[in-house]
Amino acid sequence: MKENITTTKLTIPGEFGYERIPALASSHIAQLIGLPQKRVKDLEVAISEACINAFEHGYQNKPGSEVVVTITVSDLALTVDVRDFGVGGVCLYKANKMNAWSRGWGLHLIRKLVDDVTVESAPGKGTQISMIIYRNDKGERDV
Repeated sequence: MKENITTTKLTIPGEFGYERIPALASSHIAQLIGLPQKRVKDLEVAISEACINAFEHGYQNKPGSEVVVTITVSDLALTVDVRDFGVGGVCLYKANKMNAWSRGWGLHLIRKLVDDVTVESAPGKGTQISMIIYRNDKGERDV
């Protein structure tokens, strides 16, 4: 049996405020597929954080940049990819070792809000953060 897959792609300016567009679009899609409200809100925050990371770290707040957000719904999961084409080479070690008084909690927070996260980043080629919320019978997080 063939799996049903639906994909929505958004391109937004890499500027603060625009992160709400993919967050709200993803929220609506998550509601359409029946995810519980708590998971919908978690997804909104995670996408906003990933977009803000792209604005701040990928493009270093330079005007004229774009972030591509791809929302994919399958029978098993809702996946959101946030892609910038900025400086790349994100330091994952630093993102895992932040202290309570510093900035840079975005990736740590994203990991707490969704079921699975992968980060692909290469110097000069940008960064992609892929976030997955698995669909199960209850629509709740499997821990």
